[in-house]
Parts: sequence; C-alpha cells; structure tokens
Amino acid sequence: MDIDEFVKRLEDGERYFLDLEFPDDSDLNPYVPRINRVLRSSVKDANPLIIDGCKFQRIKADDIYLESLNSIWESEKTLYFLDCSLKNSNFCRANLKGADFSKSDLSFSNLNRANLEETKFVKTVLNKAKIIKANLENADFSGADLEEADLSESFLCGTIFANSNLHKANLKGVEFFKTDFRGADLSEANLACSCGDSDFSEAILDGSILEEVEFTHSIFERCSVKGARFDKSSLYKIDFTDANIEKSSFREAYLKHISFENANLSKSDFTDCELEFVDFTDADLKGVNFKNARIKGAFFCRADLTGLKNLDSVEGLEKALFLDVVVTKKEKDIIEGKSNNPVNSFVLKG
Repeated sequence: MDIDEFVKRLEDGERYFLDLEFPDDSDLNPYVPRINRVLRSSVKDANPLIIDGCKFQRIKADDIYLESLNSIWESEKTLYFLDCSLKNSNFCRANLKGADFSKSDLSFSNLNRANLEETKFVKTVLNKAKIIKANLENADFSGADLEEADLSESFLCGTIFANSNLHKANLKGVEFFKTDFRGADLSEANLACSCGDSDFSEAILDGSILEEVEFTHSIFERCSVKGARFDKSSLYKIDFTDANIEKSSFREAYLKHISFENANLSKSDFTDCELEFVDFTDADLKGVNFKNARIKGAFFCRADLTGLKNLDSVEGLEKALFLDVVVTKKEKDIIEGKSNNPVNSFVLKG
C-alpha cells in the first residue's frame, strides 16, 4: 500500500488494517499532521487504530500519534518497525505485545502504560523516552540506548537490558524479577525499587541511587558500584564478588548472606549497618567506616583492614572470624580486646 492510499482510507473512516506494509525508506513526515488529526479524533471517540500485522522498514514517521494502537484488539501477527525514525512518537496505552522495534529511533517518545510484553527493542534508541507504568515482561532491550529514560513504576519480569545504556534512567518504584542487566550502564540511575533474582554482572552502577530498596538473590559480580548509595536498604543473598564498590554508602542498611569476596570497598561507609553472615574474603576495606555497625556473623579472610574507622564502636566483633587479615597494631589491639577467638590471625603492617 502506498502512503497516499493509507491516509485517504484513514480519512474515510477505516480503522482496521491487515498486513500493512509501506515501501522501504518511505517518508511519512509530510503526512503526519493529517494522520495525527484523524487518529486523535478516533481515540477521543474510543475507536483507536487497529493494525493486524505490519512491516515497516527504515520509514520516517516522527511525531506520529498512535495512542491506544491495538488496545481493543490483540494482533495475531507481528508488528515490525525496523530501523525506523519514530522520534517523539506517542504509543501511550498501545498494545505492542511481541512487536519488533529493533534499531529504531524512539527518543523522546511516550510509551506510558503500554503493553510491551515480549517486545523487541534491540539496539533501539529510547533516550529520554517515557515508559511509565508499562508492562515490560520478557521484553528485550539488549544494546538499547535508554539514557535518561523514565521507566518508573513499570513491571519487569524476565526483561533483558544486557549491554544497554541506562545512564541517569529513572527506575523508581519499578518491580523487577529475573531481569538481565549484564554489562549495562546504570550509572547515576535511580534504582529506588524492589529487585529479585536479577543479574547485574559487569554492569556499571557508579553514583546510582539504591536507597531504601529491597534486593534479593541477585548477582553483582565484577560490577562497578563506585559512590553508590545503599542507605537504609535490605540486601539478602547478594553476590558482589570482584566488584568495585569504593566510596559507597551502606548507612543503616541490613545485609544478610552477602559475598564481598575480593571486592574493593575502600572508603565506603557502613555506619549503623547490620551485618549477618557476610563474607569479606580478600576484600579491600582500607579506610572503611564501621561506626556503630552490628555484626551477627562475618568472615574476614586475608582482608585489608588498615585504616578502618570506628572499629572500636562495632558491636559483635566476637561473632566475626579474622584469618590472616592485614592490620596495623591499632586494629589488631581493638579486635583482640573484643574477641578472644584463638583462630584469629593477623598480618601486621606498618
């Protein structure tokens, strides 16, 4: 179908299109004002557009208004928007289940409350897009650019963000479960949300906000979490093995069954933190602040504790095990003064 025919049929009142296809590289931009005028009126009349299968490749349709697309009809066929320019488009409340937007540009677009279940956004540009309260279950954002995108209060289960850019993205209030963030850039992102059984391996979370969150059964191996804030958060069964967590804050956090094995925690803050069954094997804890921390089981094996701050205020040092830890005489005296465990051993430095 050519564009002129499509627009004429729209203006004549047709709202159902089967297997819609335009020639590759079509430019709809000159027609967008006419299309939008018709579709805005249709949405107001509760008669939104239905596209039962389409294939658009390299088309240009910036500012297109497709609010509530297929909201009253679940297409049995796939909607393909491949390598298209759809900047500043409106897909609010659309039913895009199973659609494919791979390599398209949807920057500044509105996908609020859309059904994006199983939708593909592989290498798609979505910077500053609004994806609030959307269903992203099993959607694929591999390699996508979501810088400064707003995904607040959306639902993520089985969603893939591997190697995607989520720098300064807003995920506040999001619930994600079994989500894949491997290699993603989440630096300075707002992650004030709840998370279970997710993978952040080799991700970048430098300067991210994780305050008052509940994270469980998740992997942060080899990730960078420099300067992040976990204050007042609850972390359960989290693996930070080989992670760089320097200068991060865990003030008033609750940590249970956590592995910091070989992690760099230098100059981090554990003030008023509760530690229960936490493993610091081979961790770098130089200059860490443990003011008023409470230990209910911790393992320090070959960890570097030199310059540890406020160690004398820690409650429960007798419930920790220190094996070949690197300390100065100051740290050694405090530990031995509070714990008489004969198994403890030290490597004096300085």
